[in-house]
Amino acid sequence: MIEFFQGDSFDFSIFILKDKICFDLTNVTAAVLKIPLQAGGFLELTISDGLIIPSPITGEIQASISSVNSALLKTGTNSMELTLDESGKFTTIQFDNSIKVKAKFS
Repeated sequence: MIEFFQGDSFDFSIFILKDKICFDLTNVTAAVLKIPLQAGGFLELTISDGLIIPSPITGEIQASISSVNSALLKTGTNSMELTLDESGKFTTIQFDNSIKVKAKFS
């Protein structure tokens, strides 16, 4: 589980496995990672804004969330959803109860 304080910037990695083998991301042309916002809706990170695929063969996706964006995230334990676009073939992966956003004491 990924844990951090609301309002802090942070980076994390997700490793995608299929049948216990690293999922080859070489053909991924776009990706969207959705994380719930406190006010409703989702923060959406994309390849051009917050997501990086450093080495496609390893199945790793790196995410970076600014302090401004993390201040808007829903506190508590939440799920994330990742959608991968492989030239028009879409794969959606849900990470249930995978991120915990903690409120800072004032």
